[in-house]
Amino acid sequence: MTVQLSFLLIFTGLTGIHSITTVSKVSVRAGGTITIPCLYESHYINHVKYFCKGSTWASCSYEVKTNKPSSSGKFSISDDKKQRVFTVTINDLTEEDTDYYWCVVEINYGPDLGTLFHLSVTGAKSPATPEPVKHTTEPVKHTTEPVKHTTEPVKHTTSSAHQPLSTVEVEHQRHIERLSRVLRRDVIGLDFVASCQSPSARPSTGDACLGRA
Repeated sequence: MTVQLSFLLIFTGLTGIHSITTVSKVSVRAGGTITIPCLYESHYINHVKYFCKGSTWASCSYEVKTNKPSSSGKFSISDDKKQRVFTVTINDLTEEDTDYYWCVVEINYGPDLGTLFHLSVTGAKSPATPEPVKHTTEPVKHTTEPVKHTTEPVKHTTSSAHQPLSTVEVEHQRHIERLSRVLRRDVIGLDFVASCQSPSARPSTGDACLGRA
């Protein structure tokens, strides 16, 4: 921020002696830049002008001169001889720059002419407090489909058809049948013999028994 003070000379209190005029006081925020105008009369056009710092003339220390520019960059000076005003610019102001300053015209064969003013540097403007950031989180919805387990019943199919018999089984079956026939025949024979030997057997039966014997 650069503050131009040339127009303030009309509306604010002025200070000056021996035809050198500037503002009496000025206030600016830290971190800014300010330009101070210092007016002089025409017969000082070709004189060296300078800017010094200090509350008294004896303690005033040179900051910058028109014939010796400052190398620090903090102060700069320029002289507009047509307008008969030299200006001093102060950059990167801090609260430590608060003090009294002098606009001075150098006099070759006599005391220099200077005018005092006060510079007040106030604290930097506090930065705006940022609003807290609101984080909105959507709840995560977990949807799980039920798992359907479908089990087909196991069908056991057993064939009721008889498996064909092996050769050994066929032979065994035939042997059992012959044995059955023999046993039946023997049983019939035993029954017949018993009936012939019975005392109550009829003659016809006896003849039959003899005939069979």
